[in-house]
Amino acid sequence: WGIGNEVIHGMGKNPDAPRPRAFAQFYVKLADMVNTLDPDHPVTYRDAEDLYISPIRDAFKKDGVRRSWFVYGVNFFTNRICEALDNWPKRALDTPLMVSEFAPTGLSPEDRPKGYVKMLKCIAKQNASVLGAFAYVWTTRGPEAIDRVMGLVNADGQPVDRSLSALGKAYRHNLDLNEEVFRTHE
Repeated sequence: WGIGNEVIHGMGKNPDAPRPRAFAQFYVKLADMVNTLDPDHPVTYRDAEDLYISPIRDAFKKDGVRRSWFVYGVNFFTNRICEALDNWPKRALDTPLMVSEFAPTGLSPEDRPKGYVKMLKCIAKQNASVLGAFAYVWTTRGPEAIDRVMGLVNADGQPVDRSLSALGKAYRHNLDLNEEVFRTHE
Protein backbone atom coordinates (compact mmCIF):
# COMPACT_ATOMS: atom_id res chain seq x y z
CA TRP A 1 0.00 0.00 0.00
CA GLY A 2 1.57 3.26 -1.15
CA ILE A 3 -0.04 5.80 1.15
CA GLY A 4 1.41 9.26 0.80
CA ASN A 5 3.91 10.79 -1.60
CA GLU A 6 5.95 13.81 -0.50
CA VAL A 7 3.16 15.02 1.77
CA ILE A 8 5.41 16.70 4.34
CA HIS A 9 7.46 18.29 1.55
CA GLY A 10 4.21 19.87 0.37
CA MET A 11 3.64 21.42 3.81
CA GLY A 12 6.61 23.78 3.62
CA LYS A 13 10.31 23.86 4.28
CA ASN A 14 10.22 23.16 8.02
CA PRO A 15 9.49 19.47 8.69
CA ASP A 16 9.48 20.13 12.44
CA ALA A 17 6.55 22.56 12.29
CA PRO A 18 3.28 21.53 14.02
CA ARG A 19 1.44 20.56 10.83
CA PRO A 20 4.01 18.01 9.58
CA ARG A 21 4.25 16.57 13.12
CA ALA A 22 0.46 16.22 13.31
CA PHE A 23 0.37 14.57 9.88
CA ALA A 24 3.08 12.08 10.93
CA GLN A 25 1.13 11.10 14.06
CA PHE A 26 -1.98 10.59 11.93
CA TYR A 27 0.04 8.65 9.36
CA VAL A 28 1.23 6.10 11.92
CA LYS A 29 -2.37 5.43 12.95
CA LEU A 30 -3.42 5.13 9.30
CA ALA A 31 -0.53 2.80 8.44
CA ASP A 32 -1.30 0.62 11.47
CA MET A 33 -4.97 0.45 10.44
CA VAL A 34 -4.09 -0.53 6.87
CA ASN A 35 -1.72 -3.20 8.15
CA THR A 36 -4.43 -4.55 10.46
CA LEU A 37 -6.85 -4.77 7.51
CA ASP A 38 -4.22 -6.30 5.18
CA PRO A 39 -1.25 -7.74 7.06
CA ASP A 40 0.01 -9.55 3.95
CA HIS A 41 1.22 -6.43 2.15
CA PRO A 42 3.66 -3.69 3.11
CA VAL A 43 2.69 -0.08 3.67
CA THR A 44 4.92 2.54 2.06
CA TYR A 45 5.39 6.26 2.53
CA ARG A 46 7.40 8.04 -0.16
CA ASP A 47 9.37 11.12 0.80
CA ALA A 48 11.15 13.93 -1.02
CA GLU A 49 14.73 12.76 -0.64
CA ASP A 50 15.62 12.26 3.03
CA LEU A 51 15.08 15.87 4.05
CA TYR A 52 11.67 15.46 5.65
CA ILE A 53 12.14 12.21 7.54
CA SER A 54 12.17 13.54 11.10
CA PRO A 55 8.38 13.80 11.71
CA ILE A 56 7.68 10.33 10.27
CA ARG A 57 10.69 8.75 11.98
CA ASP A 58 9.82 10.30 15.35
CA ALA A 59 6.14 9.34 15.10
CA PHE A 60 7.00 5.72 14.31
CA LYS A 61 9.54 5.51 17.13
CA LYS A 62 7.27 7.14 19.72
CA ASP A 63 5.50 3.96 20.85
CA GLY A 64 8.53 1.66 20.52
CA VAL A 65 6.69 -0.79 18.25
CA ARG A 66 8.77 -2.23 15.40
CA ARG A 67 6.77 -2.30 12.18
CA SER A 68 8.62 -4.70 9.87
CA TRP A 69 5.84 -4.34 7.31
CA PHE A 70 6.55 -0.61 6.80
CA VAL A 71 8.80 0.46 3.91
CA TYR A 72 10.17 3.99 3.67
CA GLY A 73 10.55 5.30 0.15
CA VAL A 74 12.74 8.18 -0.98
CA ASN A 75 12.41 10.11 -4.23
CA PHE A 76 15.69 11.55 -5.52
CA PHE A 77 16.26 13.91 -8.40
CA THR A 78 19.65 15.22 -7.27
CA ASN A 79 23.12 13.80 -6.79
CA ARG A 80 22.57 13.95 -3.02
CA ILE A 81 21.37 10.38 -3.42
CA CYS A 82 24.87 8.93 -2.87
CA GLU A 83 25.48 10.81 0.36
CA ALA A 84 21.96 10.24 1.67
CA LEU A 85 22.03 6.50 1.06
CA ASP A 86 25.52 6.20 2.56
CA ASN A 87 24.28 7.95 5.71
CA TRP A 88 20.88 6.25 5.86
CA PRO A 89 21.67 3.62 8.49
CA LYS A 90 22.89 6.29 10.93
CA ARG A 91 19.87 8.57 10.83
CA ALA A 92 16.81 6.74 9.75
CA LEU A 93 14.11 4.38 10.76
CA ASP A 94 14.76 0.76 11.55
CA THR A 95 12.78 -0.20 8.48
CA PRO A 96 13.37 -1.34 4.90
CA LEU A 97 14.18 1.43 2.41
CA MET A 98 13.42 1.73 -1.28
CA VAL A 99 14.28 4.42 -3.77
CA SER A 100 10.74 5.02 -4.97
CA GLU A 101 11.69 7.51 -7.69
CA PHE A 102 15.02 8.57 -9.11
CA ALA A 103 16.13 10.64 -12.07
CA PRO A 104 18.90 13.13 -12.72
CA THR A 105 17.78 16.71 -13.28
CA GLY A 106 19.40 19.57 -15.14
CA LEU A 107 21.31 17.42 -17.65
CA SER A 108 21.36 17.60 -21.41
CA PRO A 109 19.85 14.68 -23.35
CA GLU A 110 23.42 13.55 -24.11
CA ASP A 111 24.42 13.53 -20.42
CA ARG A 112 21.20 12.18 -18.92
CA PRO A 113 22.00 8.47 -19.51
CA LYS A 114 25.26 8.95 -17.57
CA GLY A 115 23.30 10.67 -14.78
CA TYR A 116 20.88 7.76 -14.48
CA VAL A 117 23.69 5.22 -14.37
CA LYS A 118 25.61 7.28 -11.80
CA MET A 119 22.54 7.35 -9.55
CA LEU A 120 21.96 3.64 -10.08
CA LYS A 121 25.54 2.89 -9.04
CA CYS A 122 24.94 4.73 -5.77
CA ILE A 123 21.81 2.69 -5.19
CA ALA A 124 23.39 -0.64 -6.16
CA LYS A 125 26.22 -0.34 -3.66
CA GLN A 126 23.62 -0.08 -0.85
CA ASN A 127 22.39 -3.65 -1.23
CA ALA A 128 22.31 -4.14 2.55
CA SER A 129 19.93 -1.25 3.22
CA VAL A 130 17.99 -0.61 -0.02
CA LEU A 131 15.39 -3.07 -1.26
CA GLY A 132 15.36 -1.68 -4.79
CA ALA A 133 14.78 1.36 -6.94
CA PHE A 134 12.36 2.70 -9.52
CA ALA A 135 13.50 5.07 -12.24
CA TYR A 136 11.17 7.99 -12.83
CA VAL A 137 9.89 6.93 -16.22
CA TRP A 138 6.75 8.91 -16.94
CA THR A 139 6.11 9.63 -20.55
CA THR A 140 6.63 13.21 -21.69
CA ARG A 141 2.83 13.39 -21.71
CA GLY A 142 2.47 12.37 -18.07
CA PRO A 143 0.18 14.17 -15.64
CA GLU A 144 2.84 16.34 -13.99
CA ALA A 145 4.55 19.33 -15.59
CA ILE A 146 7.98 17.84 -14.85
CA ASP A 147 7.10 14.84 -17.03
CA ARG A 148 7.55 16.96 -20.17
CA VAL A 149 11.21 17.32 -19.22
CA MET A 150 11.83 14.07 -17.34
CA GLY A 151 9.88 11.56 -19.43
CA LEU A 152 11.93 8.75 -20.91
CA VAL A 153 9.53 8.11 -23.78
CA ASN A 154 7.34 10.35 -25.89
CA ALA A 155 3.59 9.98 -26.40
CA ASP A 156 4.21 7.25 -28.99
CA GLY A 157 6.35 5.23 -26.56
CA GLN A 158 9.59 6.07 -28.36
CA PRO A 159 12.69 6.82 -26.23
CA VAL A 160 13.52 10.54 -26.11
CA ASP A 161 17.24 9.88 -25.55
CA ARG A 162 19.56 6.98 -24.61
CA SER A 163 18.51 6.97 -20.92
CA LEU A 164 16.00 4.15 -21.25
CA SER A 165 18.55 1.99 -23.05
CA ALA A 166 21.24 2.74 -20.43
CA LEU A 167 18.85 1.85 -17.60
CA GLY A 168 17.75 -1.31 -19.38
CA LYS A 169 21.33 -2.47 -19.79
CA ALA A 170 22.11 -1.70 -16.18
CA TYR A 171 19.10 -3.61 -14.87
CA ARG A 172 19.71 -6.56 -17.22
CA HIS A 173 23.26 -6.80 -15.93
CA ASN A 174 21.91 -7.10 -12.38
CA LEU A 175 23.62 -3.89 -11.37
CA ASP A 176 27.04 -5.55 -11.32
CA LEU A 177 29.28 -2.54 -10.72
CA ASN A 178 32.08 -4.19 -12.67
CA GLU A 179 30.04 -4.61 -15.83
CA GLU A 180 31.00 -2.75 -18.97
CA VAL A 181 27.60 -0.98 -18.99
CA PHE A 182 28.65 1.16 -16.03
CA ARG A 183 32.08 2.02 -17.44
CA THR A 184 30.72 3.05 -20.83
CA HIS A 185 28.20 5.45 -19.32
CA GLU A 186 30.46 7.27 -16.87
